[in-house]
Amino acid sequence: MNFLGKGDPQITPRIHLHPDGIASGTYWMRQAILFDKLKLTNNPFDQNGHVSIYLHKVFFLKQKNL
Repeated sequence: MNFLGKGDPQITPRIHLHPDGIASGTYWMRQAILFDKLKLTNNPFDQNGHVSIYLHKVFFLKQKNL
């Protein structure tokens, strides 16, 4: 028996850089870090430039009674 199916589509990760750019840890610890322009979504196929939050995957495996 073959229980393998088609895999999940590959989703290109979306990266949102902070407007202040790349900086040292000392810089970021000086004040609160705001991402007020960042929009989150749980739709992995979103086409509006929103950043996807972590999406859980659950797998069910069929097995014989022990």
